Amino acid sequence: MIKGMSIETLRYFVAWATAVSQSAGLMESMQRALQAQPNTTAFVDAVREHCTRRKKEPDWQAADDALAWAGATDCELVPFYSALYPPLLRHIQAPPPLLYARGNVALLSAAQLAVVGSRKASSAARRFAHALSSDLVGAGFAVTSGLAIGIDAAAHRGALAAQGGTIAVLGNGIDRIYPRNHAELYESISADGLLISEFSLRAPPKPHHFPRRNRLISGLSLGTVVVEASERSGSMATALHAVNQGREVFAVPGDIRNPLSRGCHKLLKDGAKLTESVDDVLDEIQFLPQLRGASLPVQKPEPMMSLSPDAVKLLDHCGWAPFSVEEVLSWIQCDAKRVAAQLTHLEVSGYIEATVDGRFRRAR
Repeated sequence: MIKGMSIETLRYFVAWATAVSQSAGLMESMQRALQAQPNTTAFVDAVREHCTRRKKEPDWQAADDALAWAGATDCELVPFYSALYPPLLRHIQAPPPLLYARGNVALLSAAQLAVVGSRKASSAARRFAHALSSDLVGAGFAVTSGLAIGIDAAAHRGALAAQGGTIAVLGNGIDRIYPRNHAELYESISADGLLISEFSLRAPPKPHHFPRRNRLISGLSLGTVVVEASERSGSMATALHAVNQGREVFAVPGDIRNPLSRGCHKLLKDGAKLTESVDDVLDEIQFLPQLRGASLPVQKPEPMMSLSPDAVKLLDHCGWAPFSVEEVLSWIQCDAKRVAAQLTHLEVSGYIEATVDGRFRRAR
């Protein structure tokens, strides 16, 4: 609750915000009202006048349900005027007047980067999103995405695996889990990250909710990384929102034969930052003025452990295509036991990773 705001005032605010969340057409009038009113009391007075003029009673039941929901330990209502409201989000077009939040609300003021992409992403793209998100957490950022299957889920899981902050922006009421097979991920984020929604409780995941959700993903973030996306997709819409909001856009190149690479390649042609590793993101983002005062510092990830001359020699021979132990033995004059030891050292160091067919591939 906003400090100094009465329950009655907040009740009016929530009732009006519920009406806004159900009608995109009210967003413009909401934005004008927020900009015109300097304090919560004046704003609620404007809401009362608005309701009287339209001869429409606010949805008191929805407001009371929301206030009751916010009484739970890890649940919070974050109105526009709250000190908890994300600073970057205040400055987008039509910011939501109210956020429903569950989890670590302090993450709202963290320095965030969005990682988004296709629901039908390739396994390689999902691995990249997972690794990139872990690295971003190591660099001091929270990772923001949309809880969708594919790249979104990989990004959230990568951040959680690195024991860092991740924020899931929902396209439905925060008390509903969508997609249903993400119930475990939903609970993990609520325990160790943050779930947020602008939609009222019990709101279903309607198709038109997700374009609105996408503007919040980019609006919360200093930049948006698109890992894999078709030319017409929600991820491309998120990138366009980022451009319109004056935020950075990053794109990961892919196989030219893959239709899901075309969106990223279009972004690269339009000036997005080509992204092959976390360093490409950090090099672009670290000088942004918005980072001043952010709650998470920006720092380079810890370097991987040093390699022996034999390991470096082996790595140079490997190239970037998957390879087997037998192939390595044919490349270098070394006994099998020593090669196995070097491969183990490279895998532990993070330079290579095992594939499902028992071979290895370069990880960086």
